[in-house]
Amino acid sequence: MKINKVLVGTLALIVITSSFPAVFAGNSVVVVPECGDMYGSGGNDFGVTGSIFLVSQTDGSQTLLGVPNPNGGISGIAFDDQARLWGSTVFGSGTTSGLIEINPSDGSLISDVGPIQLPGNEGLKITDLAWDPVSKQLFGAERSNGDLVTIDRNSGAATSIGTITNDVAHIGFAPDGTFYMVDRQSSGDLFTIDPTNANLLTQEERNPEGELDALAVDPATGIIWVSGSADESIFTLATDGTLAFVGDPDDTPVADLAFLPCPVVVGGEFLSIDSTALILAGAQTFSWMIPVVISGIGIGLFVASRKSENS
Repeated sequence: MKINKVLVGTLALIVITSSFPAVFAGNSVVVVPECGDMYGSGGNDFGVTGSIFLVSQTDGSQTLLGVPNPNGGISGIAFDDQARLWGSTVFGSGTTSGLIEINPSDGSLISDVGPIQLPGNEGLKITDLAWDPVSKQLFGAERSNGDLVTIDRNSGAATSIGTITNDVAHIGFAPDGTFYMVDRQSSGDLFTIDPTNANLLTQEERNPEGELDALAVDPATGIIWVSGSADESIFTLATDGTLAFVGDPDDTPVADLAFLPCPVVVGGEFLSIDSTALILAGAQTFSWMIPVVISGIGIGLFVASRKSENS
């Protein structure tokens, strides 16, 4: 096996800020997201509303990427298996949500897909989005009546699966397809759900109790990550309901969380980002201790290599 290395773009000097790689471009610093990074979204209450940011898995600190919905908030975010980032918009009381696609490199708006609505143009107020790695579908949870829906990424059209509970807060899929939910009650219990009919399967009481405002499952490890509603702290949540504190960003309240997946299929090939390459600069000859395949999947400036078989 041979690793063909390709330098993509022009790199000057790469540094680390808030545990995220970045490149100097003139006098500005551009953050370069990596696969495995945890993203957060800003709601429409306070802080940088309608924003997308990186959330440190070490201390919960935030690195702002952009503001794709400056006139409202982003209630839910989810990456699909092509590393495309989707968001559900929210604009306040009495409004319904729309589906948007977001550039994961700078948080800018790629496209406003359209309103998220059931047949008959019935609008939905989505509280969270989640990507099912098994069925390859985008799911949404409706806030007012607890409807679980699948959402067409091309149009925003929604199809009802069933009703979870009117206390549904946030949802997320594990790599094996286990579907998790936390409710809006003060206890914030952890549930598993059948994604084919919205039936509740299991319930674990939280310890300590407290309402949660976001949920995402790391596709590489299966670890559940959440944010607290009261203080916006970042936690990991064990499947038995036990919380472990990670950090208190004291910044924009986290409406939702999502992980940039890796590896990623790009052009029919499996590609992933290797952080060791991102601390190198210039047109150097790169080498690694183990064979890796590196790609920026169109994110910022990056070093890339292509894995090929030689006979």
